[in-house]
Amino acid sequence: MSHRIPILMLIAIFISLPAAWGGSADVRPARNPAPVQSKVKSQLANLSSPNPVERVRACWELYRLREAATPAIPALIALLGDETEVPGNTIPQRYPSAEPPVTPAQIAAWALSNIGKAAVEPLTVSLRDPEFKGRARAVLALGAIDDPRTREPLLASLKDADPKVRANAVASLGKINRGRAAPPPSRELAPVMVTMASDAEAEVRTNALAALRGMRDVR
Repeated sequence: MSHRIPILMLIAIFISLPAAWGGSADVRPARNPAPVQSKVKSQLANLSSPNPVERVRACWELYRLREAATPAIPALIALLGDETEVPGNTIPQRYPSAEPPVTPAQIAAWALSNIGKAAVEPLTVSLRDPEFKGRARAVLALGAIDDPRTREPLLASLKDADPKVRANAVASLGKINRGRAAPPPSRELAPVMVTMASDAEAEVRTNALAALRGMRDVR
């Protein structure tokens, strides 16, 4: 018996070792969120920089962080009306030359759509913004998020007083109908797009006709 106790103890120790050492337990080291949190914090400070180049670069870095950038949602939404143009090669990973120009609002919308589901409700609330530029960017961000909650705010935005918001809402609804996000059935959306094809604004009409062609293609 005296020789069995050490052997049993060794077996118990071996079984408790991580799988990588030959044991059966699935022990994985916990990921340290501190570096990511530090990145988000530093970019949050840059979002309020007086330099639009810094604001664009901060939005781009948050875009790259995807869901980890969730704490930055309010600050990103605050930039949706910032259409200050800077050279496209401010973010050389995306644009190798100065043209086309980019804006903090544009890249903030990208970052919000890349954050995903956590951004849907704040973006929906932002559609109450009295400034049309922010609303126009918000509907584009909503259209790029794969979540069924985006449908109703986008449909409501078709009645927006500003033609740019309506045009972007039409484009976003056409996009999600083609499978980029949770699609409303084409048979329900088609009559809406037919109505929008008679809008007084040319861009709205163009986007509605494109959406109708897309519905025909996915049938």
